[in-house]
Amino acid sequence: MDAHYDAEKAVKALEERREVEMENAKNMHVSRLTKTEGWEDFVQIMRVDKPASWRMVKNAIAGQVEDQMVEEYQIHIQGILEDKRLPPIRGENNKSQKKMQHMRQSIVLGGFGSAVFKEDVENVLDVVALFARHVPGIQQTGIRQEGDRTVIEVANRMFTPRHEAPAMKAAKVNKLMDENGFIEQVNQSDMGFVYGEENVVHYGEEKTEPDGTRRVIDISPQKMHIGDIVDVGFSVVAIGKGRDAKARLVLRNITLLDAKHTQAWLKAKAKNLLRVGSARGTVTLKRRLDFEEQEESARGKMTRMALEDE
Repeated sequence: MDAHYDAEKAVKALEERREVEMENAKNMHVSRLTKTEGWEDFVQIMRVDKPASWRMVKNAIAGQVEDQMVEEYQIHIQGILEDKRLPPIRGENNKSQKKMQHMRQSIVLGGFGSAVFKEDVENVLDVVALFARHVPGIQQTGIRQEGDRTVIEVANRMFTPRHEAPAMKAAKVNKLMDENGFIEQVNQSDMGFVYGEENVVHYGEEKTEPDGTRRVIDISPQKMHIGDIVDVGFSVVAIGKGRDAKARLVLRNITLLDAKHTQAWLKAKAKNLLRVGSARGTVTLKRRLDFEEQEESARGKMTRMALEDE
């Protein structure tokens, strides 16, 4: 983004929307979770085998057996989209297995100095600290400083190696994120990867009905644009052991909440380009064509012939 993006208005809109989402009973906002007294007792850090990792789940019943179903905790945060790497996948014919192992769908959120965004990020670190009690030496990934600003990166692998989760079944592929059918091809191949439940990310846009009711519709990931205000749902997952243990912020869903500031920014950029073009003026360029060069060459020959005859 550049100077044409009205960061002040965007931050104000972000903070207003964050207050709304703090009261959204359908989604657990990270700050609402960590501000709840005794919140650590509502959750449990549990180790799962396939894929091998530590997960934060809703507190299990005492004495529950290992093979019972538990629900992973998903938390939410709002921010301004600063960067993205989202489907559909391009150039699929050149994807080696090594590249596929590292293919991700990821976004970077910022708050442009917003105090409440910084507070929300601090509360994400509270969740990571809870993991540290169970996984000594764990390092957080995804939260970083860019100058004097804090940003948060949330990502998910596009595919899971089958050897990590042999029992994982292929998930239904959203056609809006697989326009060329590459993900479906991988699921049906013997390449050793699967697009399973663990890799699914829901992409949506919030719409407001005439009666004020809000609903979310499915959209193509490419409709998300840098500058948009979005809601992001993610899980905190710990992988590795000892010094290699890392807490990752795993993308589960992203919802476009407000695109007005992006639209105004893009319009301002377009107007600026028009002004720059007008200031430079119009230059007429004469281009010599091949047939003109041939014609002039012939004229020269005829002139020399006439002189010789005289």
